[in-house]
Amino acid sequence: MKKTDQNDEEKMDMENIFFNEVKNGEKTCLLTNILDQLDLLLIKSLFQSEQIPYYVEFKHFSSIYPFLNIGTLANENIYILEKDYDDVIKLIEEYKTKK
Repeated sequence: MKKTDQNDEEKMDMENIFFNEVKNGEKTCLLTNILDQLDLLLIKSLFQSEQIPYYVEFKHFSSIYPFLNIGTLANENIYILEKDYDDVIKLIEEYKTKK
């Protein structure tokens, strides 16, 4: 049996919450696409700390094809719920000012 750590469980919870909300009729929006894995980890960490559901599309593509870091081929798309958009923008702005 594969051992999972708490971070994996939190990530799954945020994705499960995201998909449950979508299934219940919530609309989604593409927040951004990211090439840099460190930026992606930072954003996911911020969202998890604030319990903001999100989904990362193409999250394994860059690990399968790491040499394709050109243009938008290896970008990972971050989706959030439309209802969380204003909170997400405030969170990111707050992080930028305190950074």
